[in-house]
Order: sequence, then structure tokens, then C-alpha cells
Amino acid sequence: TAPATESSSAIAASGIGAIAPPAITARADADEAFVQAAMRRAVDAAELQHFEDVLERQSAAVRQLSELTTDSDLSLLPVRRLESLQRHWLLYARQIAEQRARLSRITRDHSQDAASLAARRSAWQTARAATSDLAPALLKRIDELIAQIEQAEGRVLQPLGKLLDLG
Repeated sequence: TAPATESSSAIAASGIGAIAPPAITARADADEAFVQAAMRRAVDAAELQHFEDVLERQSAAVRQLSELTTDSDLSLLPVRRLESLQRHWLLYARQIAEQRARLSRITRDHSQDAASLAARRSAWQTARAATSDLAPALLKRIDELIAQIEQAEGRVLQPLGKLLDLG
């Protein structure tokens, strides 16, 4: 029962709970707006490729500088050259920290969207199963919203996996 408890607490923490029949229309509108926003926030393939390219360039630059400093006796280098090497290392450290923070923020946002979408889908599926005596138009609205949520989940989860690999 631990996963059920975690799921229930996640739904309660997000403010997503059971859907009363009188609130279906308003709640559907609000959830549809959230779904659309989550889909807009989802990282596309070009942005994922950009992350990979930036990480590859940073990795190559660090490897190159590392090879340059590993093969030479640093005590023989002039002070200016040592200061230049230090500035390069500090620059790379700052760039990597900024990229890591950006990836972390985007990954966190995608994770939160994925959890919220799953909670909303679950709430709507529960409402659909519990309210078969509703007007056909409301049942259709519920079914359409569940389909939109599932589509949004796919759009959020695919890049989330890649972001986790990169981070």
C-alpha cells in the first residue's frame, strides 16, 4: 500500500483530488490549461541536441586543457602562463556549473509536470469510472481531457529521460 499512499499524498500535495460532478466543467477547463502549458514547456528535440552539443564542447575543451597541463612540467611555465591556465580552468568550471544548474532546473520542471499530469489523469480516470450516469457531453469532455493528458505525458516524459541521462 506504500505506492498507493505516495500517490494519494502526491495528489493531495498538488491540490488535485476527487472531481465532484458539479465541478467537472470548471476543473476540465483548468486542467486543460495546465496540459497546454506543460506541452509548451516541454523541451523539444532541437533544445535537447543543443544541450548535448554544449556538453560535448565543454568536455572537449576540458580534455584539451587537461592534456596540455598533464604532459608538461608546470613549474617550468612562466607566471603569466600559469595565470592564464587558472583563468581557463575557472571559466570552464563556471560554464559547467551554469549548464548543470540549467539542466537541473529543466529536469525538475519536467519531473513536476510529469507528476502533476499523472495525478490529473488518475483523478479524471477515477471520475470517469465513478460517474457513468453523467450527460454524454460531459463524458465525452472527460474522455477528451484524459486523451490530452496522455498526449502531454508522452511529450514531457520523452525528453525527461534524455535530460536525466544528460544531467
